[in-house]
Amino acid sequence: MIPIDLSGKTALVTGAGQGLGRRTALLLARAGAEVAVNYFDDSQGANQKMAAETVAEIERAGGRGWTTAADVTQPAAVDAMFQGIAERYGHL
Repeated sequence: MIPIDLSGKTALVTGAGQGLGRRTALLLARAGAEVAVNYFDDSQGANQKMAAETVAEIERAGGRGWTTAADVTQPAAVDAMFQGIAERYGHL
């Protein structure tokens, strides 16, 4: 693996509740990035639960992450998500 230092950086991973998205979020966190874990807010809450599990795994590994809900097919939702990230971290 190529060593990458992402300390002081913020990353956004959509679909990070499972599969490749989860692995990507964990890799970025291990490299030092704070990771915003995006999920689609479904009516059963399953996606939120999976995203929270990803954040918990990031934190168990010593990283920092948080969840954000946005339907990335909706421009207004994406704008709101980026605004929330900017307010929290100042950058992405």
